[in-house]
Amino acid sequence: MKKPDPFMIDDDNPEWTEEDFARAKPLRDFDPGMIEAMKALRKVGRPAKDDKMVTYTIKLEKSDVEKLRAKGSDKTRELLHLFANA
Repeated sequence: MKKPDPFMIDDDNPEWTEEDFARAKPLRDFDPGMIEAMKALRKVGRPAKDDKMVTYTIKLEKSDVEKLRAKGSDKTRELLHLFANA
């Protein structure tokens, strides 16, 4: 049998024995609220916004795109708003 690595031995959390597994209970039997708390912690990402944006794809001439970029993002948004409401 291989000798255990002394850096991997954790006296505060020893390896479980067969008796430990036999005594173990499911979390839902011990604390039902803990499962919901763990599910809440597992959610990732940003919260959803009320005003969701929509991705809209259009094809424009290269010269028109260059003009829009030169005018700035406010003009680009204004133009796309006109296209979406046309």
